Amino acid sequence: MLDIIHDLQRGKAEVVDQFVAAKEFWDGFFEEHRSSPVDDLAKALGSAQWKIEGIFGRGTGKAVMPYTALGALYDPGPGFEDNAKLAERVIKAFEASMCSLEVKFAARRAAIVYHLD
Repeated sequence: MLDIIHDLQRGKAEVVDQFVAAKEFWDGFFEEHRSSPVDDLAKALGSAQWKIEGIFGRGTGKAVMPYTALGALYDPGPGFEDNAKLAERVIKAFEASMCSLEVKFAARRAAIVYHLD
């Protein structure tokens, strides 16, 4: 995460492009899985890890995956609003998923940041 902050401070435009690409990915993902139960979301997140790592690279992808997923559902003004139940299922799905331990750890931290713990 610190690498991302430093890259942004150095003006690396590709970091912004990566986050835009991640948002586009998650928008499509959640459109497809909006009503999915936790077990189905967990399976889909396992596959999604490879796509997020393809956008950011392996290490950074693991670190930011849960933050970008929840960020796609969150609006700084009203918060999760209509996405609150989905966000809660996503956190549970990360825990039940076949995602790496790094992703699961990041998901626990993201749940705290987004007040879903």
